[in-house]
Amino acid sequence: MSEAKSVIVAGAGPVGLTAAFLLAEAGVPVTVIEKRPELSAASKASTFHPPTLAILHQMGVLDTVQHLGQVVDRLQYRTAEAGVFAQFELAALRGETGFPYRLHLEQAQLTRVILERLRGYRHARVMFAAEVVDVAQDADRARAIVRRNGVDEALEGAFLIGADGSRSDVRSSLGIVFQGEDYPDKVLRVMTGDDLDALLPGLAPVTYLFNRGKSASFLRMPREVDDATALDESWIFARLQEVMPHCERLPRVMMKDVYGVSRRVAATYRAGRNVLIGDSAHV
Repeated sequence: MSEAKSVIVAGAGPVGLTAAFLLAEAGVPVTVIEKRPELSAASKASTFHPPTLAILHQMGVLDTVQHLGQVVDRLQYRTAEAGVFAQFELAALRGETGFPYRLHLEQAQLTRVILERLRGYRHARVMFAAEVVDVAQDADRARAIVRRNGVDEALEGAFLIGADGSRSDVRSSLGIVFQGEDYPDKVLRVMTGDDLDALLPGLAPVTYLFNRGKSASFLRMPREVDDATALDESWIFARLQEVMPHCERLPRVMMKDVYGVSRRVAATYRAGRNVLIGDSAHV
């Protein structure tokens, strides 16, 4: 692999794998470095908008993954008492895009497909359980010190792309400030396999439910509520009743988690031959 023309990508999430795939497709030798021993199965983002769908189509993977997801044809706003007060049909985007819909799909479903396609290129390789511990550069190349199995190895390329998430080792090694703040509240996410149409007839694939300032699109928790309390199903049911007073029981819970959110942006997206993309650059 020619180091002079190759690119190193740190992070095998959807953004890093997409960048690596497009580079490999263009004939550029690429090496992907991923800290985890395998692809992540976790995902806090699971919706793809028309511009992203166009990219997936260009990559030739949209047809492969679309049947795995839920096509969203409309967005709905409603209150617990009055019902639907606004609905937007995404078909109105016809003429503006070839993909007038949203697709709900866990990112882990997509990354598996992209990785399989990427491995089809002889000039692409993916290194799992490999951690970036330092980066350096000169006028002609970027360099990453990668630790794997307790051994450090130097990788060189024309450029290095940091796509290694909000806690980016690449960004940290470059000393780039991640400016912003944490939100004071946390987000509680609950997934159910129950059909919610019985509770909200005519429910759209994306619905925002309001009741006196409360919202069921996401549930904001007071700061004094600890994670253990928030994950208790009796507490979840009480919050659900705040937006759906007629709800008589908690739908079957398949998954629940609590996570913090923040808004931050890197002071610069580029430092010489190093580039930040995705959550490494902004959250």
